[in-house]
Amino acid sequence: MTLRLPATRNATAVWRRPQRVAQSRFEANRRLPYVRHAAAEDKQPSIEELAQELVLRNPEAAASMERVGDAARRVAELQAEQARLAQQIAEEAAERVATLRAEERLQDTNLAAAEVVAAEKLLQAAQLQAEGAEAQRRQLEWQLAQDADRVESGKAGGVAGAAGTLASLPFLLSEYGTGAEAVLGLAGLAASCLLFGVTYRYAVRQDLDRGHLKGGVVAAFGLVRGIPQATDLLLAASPTKDSFNFAAALAALPQAALLVGEAVLAFAFASAALEFAFRQGLVKPLSGSTIQ
Repeated sequence: MTLRLPATRNATAVWRRPQRVAQSRFEANRRLPYVRHAAAEDKQPSIEELAQELVLRNPEAAASMERVGDAARRVAELQAEQARLAQQIAEEAAERVATLRAEERLQDTNLAAAEVVAAEKLLQAAQLQAEGAEAQRRQLEWQLAQDADRVESGKAGGVAGAAGTLASLPFLLSEYGTGAEAVLGLAGLAASCLLFGVTYRYAVRQDLDRGHLKGGVVAAFGLVRGIPQATDLLLAASPTKDSFNFAAALAALPQAALLVGEAVLAFAFASAALEFAFRQGLVKPLSGSTIQ
């Protein structure tokens, strides 16, 4: 069998064709990245589009995605329910706390009200005790004032009795001598002056500067003591008890007037002694009296 070789020109062309094909493919492969990059620059699909394309091409992936979506919805629902329950629990807890605080405030208010009532009762008891103590104090002060007043009245009687007796002593001695009649006369006069001193202190307690009041008291006591003595003297001047002798009575009238004057003078001296004692503070006037 004889092998025929093609012509030299055709053989060279046939030998070079594979080289051109390879070079063309190399050039195409070299330009492919640039083409793909240019296409990518023109339009880049998003992840969502790729996922949708993948789901559309793969039914199992679509079912998986649907299950994932259902699970995601259930998770979202559970999260929402959990949030709702958490909010409800928080609201119930807040309401419970508010209720407890309100109960505590109510208890505090009731306790405060009870304390206020107890304090008011204690205050009332203290006021009653204070009123009782004040009444006792006033009673004690009144008793002390009464005792002091009695002492001052006794002092006034003693000053008046001593002064009146000393003032009348010469008249009594000249009239009765030094016998028993003189002693009885001095005792009676001292008792009268003592009573005069007590009465004088009470009578002029607020009128120490009124001379007519003082003179009235002195005249009243002097007349009450002197007139009976003068009357006895005038009756004794009559010769008989059955008839009254005016001539003898007129003769004894000066002596009777002297007896009345002696009595008034004795009480006048007692009054002067009391005034001096009041001024010097030896005897205190009755409460409420004023001394200029």
